[in-house]
Amino acid sequence: MRWLASVVLLLAMPAWAAVTRTALPGPDRFTLEATLPVSRAALLPMLEQPCQVRQWMPHLRDIRILHRLGPDQTLVYMAREGSWPVSNRDAITLFRRQAGEPLVLTMEGQPDVLPARPGYVRMPYIKGSWTLYDQGRRTRVVYRQRLDPGGSLPQWLADSVAGNHIEETLKALEHYVRDPHPDACAVDRPADGGTGQPLW
Repeated sequence: MRWLASVVLLLAMPAWAAVTRTALPGPDRFTLEATLPVSRAALLPMLEQPCQVRQWMPHLRDIRILHRLGPDQTLVYMAREGSWPVSNRDAITLFRRQAGEPLVLTMEGQPDVLPARPGYVRMPYIKGSWTLYDQGRRTRVVYRQRLDPGGSLPQWLADSVAGNHIEETLKALEHYVRDPHPDACAVDRPADGGTGQPLW
């Protein structure tokens, strides 16, 4: 029976691949692949509902839905606590869901939608995606990211630490999928109540 226990343990562990970095003009592209022990249907709310993202994303200070542009498009504000060499940053990102197999969640920065928030540097460029492959009780995830953190931080320095930050984020998600708390969530409505009034 010892072999059976080993197989069960192996199936429960995430299959991680190293972060790969592709040099491009401007921000480099980072890619990380993982197989998470959760169905795709269960994983999607963990990525799309702010009340769940708050429970697993490291260094998150604020996340709000600004506007739902349609059933598959959502404008989101997010603020994160900085860690050396990056100070506090925030971003406004348009998320789009592209149904099919695989299912793809794309993200694209929209930095000029709202004015700057005091105490944060607005990230001027974000582009990335979550690609989710349905494997029954597991989901194969391919995460891609390119970003310019803005401010006075050189791009080469931001790229040099981005890989570690991506690994930390994906490992936090993997930990959360094993013990999620979706019942703690309320309905996430647009933060401004649909009035379009400034948030700060």
